[in-house]
Amino acid sequence: MPVIKDIKKNKKDIIRVNVGEYKGEERIDIRVWFGTLNEPSGEMVYQATQKGVTLKLSQFDELKDAVERLGNYIADKK
Repeated sequence: MPVIKDIKKNKKDIIRVNVGEYKGEERIDIRVWFGTLNEPSGEMVYQATQKGVTLKLSQFDELKDAVERLGNYIADKK
């Protein structure tokens, strides 16, 4: 399951964008992961939550269009 990008949400949580598999089909997974501190190492260990969305790879162009529209909306606000 390749991790595409981790986006810091707050001190403990991240939003992870990755490609996973569901019922034998690759999917885009955008999910909140919560972190807990591993005491011996001092590193954060992350676990997936149910908060998120999963899309078929064929829906990527729609997601890309949505992000581009969001970019235009933000640019117009400046």
